[in-house]
Amino acid sequence: MTKSQKVEVEMKLEIERLRAENARLAAKAGPMLDQTANGLSMKITEKGGLSVYGLGRFPVTLYKNQWEKLADAAAEIKEYTRVNAEKFSTKPVVAKVPVVAQEKVIN
Repeated sequence: MTKSQKVEVEMKLEIERLRAENARLAAKAGPMLDQTANGLSMKITEKGGLSVYGLGRFPVTLYKNQWEKLADAAAEIKEYTRVNAEKFSTKPVVAKVPVVAQEKVIN
């Protein structure tokens, strides 16, 4: 077996190992995030907070009492945003494009 053939075999083995590792991690992480009907996802953190993903670049994480306080103020927040709508700026919604790993074959 030539050196280049040996390298190619090692790379294929490494790719398979990484795929298996990726599948294992995806299976482990999958049940931790609960998807909502409006495209948000949530999970309970190690410290007991609730993180909501999908609102922006970073998750919003609050503890139970903070979420309850925010939920109790929902009507006031909606009214405030309605009254002050012209002062708000909006961010364009960018469709998330899944990243697909591409295999590079060395000849």
